[in-house]
Amino acid sequence: MYLRYLRISQARSKSSKMAFTFFFRDQQTLELAVAHTLPLIVGRSRGRVWDAGCASGQEPYSLAILFAEKIGPFGFRNLRIDATDLDESGHFEELISQGCYSLAELERIPAELRQKYFELYDGGCMRVAGFVRERIRFRRHNLLSLEPIGEGFALIVCKNVLLHFNQQQRVDVLRMFHRALEPNGCLVMEQTQKLPPGMELLFTQLEPSAQLFARIASREGTTLAPPKQGPADLAVTSAGPAASGDAVRPPDGPAIGIDWQTKGLPGLVPLPDSRNCRVQPGTSEKL
Repeated sequence: MYLRYLRISQARSKSSKMAFTFFFRDQQTLELAVAHTLPLIVGRSRGRVWDAGCASGQEPYSLAILFAEKIGPFGFRNLRIDATDLDESGHFEELISQGCYSLAELERIPAELRQKYFELYDGGCMRVAGFVRERIRFRRHNLLSLEPIGEGFALIVCKNVLLHFNQQQRVDVLRMFHRALEPNGCLVMEQTQKLPPGMELLFTQLEPSAQLFARIASREGTTLAPPKQGPADLAVTSAGPAASGDAVRPPDGPAIGIDWQTKGLPGLVPLPDSRNCRVQPGTSEKL
């Protein structure tokens, strides 16, 4: 097992696009994410988490341990973490399913957590405890396919990945995450990665010290259309008849196409011209 781990470790180190990671990286942000997600999963038959860009598994296992510390053994059995990556090395699935890491990789983990969640295995390799490994499922997935691996996720973690994409790709991937999250579900991004312009209509920041966001639910009967004019433009159209083409502009935000046959969007202000067109919350009338 340990020799196989060394071969896998050497192979993944040659993957040019593999994100650098380690156990409990950005621990404070992960702890905040777990705390905000708990109300969405405690007491449910299943809580779903998606770690997008999981690399060789340290991050999803860190998340699993943090959840286990908070929700207890019964609730933990209802948790499932889908760990996905493009995996150019072709070895992440084996490494993550085995949960085998070197002693050096566990140095950042507090001693009490190492003793509780890891066991010495096969001459120098430390293995994640079986009840934790059972909660992680690895899948190969390309984020730029823009097809989510599922829906109803309480938490999506995507760190150290979006910075490799251009602006348009980031917007498209974030829209995909919005579709995949359950109402009020949480999204975690890299500390240095800010939301692109226009995404404030989809996500609201939960913590000033972390790139941690909650999904803003779309109004009933509306869907998010693909960008039309550029990465910062966000079109909102009705699932019913075609939009009239009228446009309004919220403060410091992108233009939004509004179907006046829907209920409209709250918080919009008059256009700076003679049409003086705005939307009152809960009404479909132009004033």
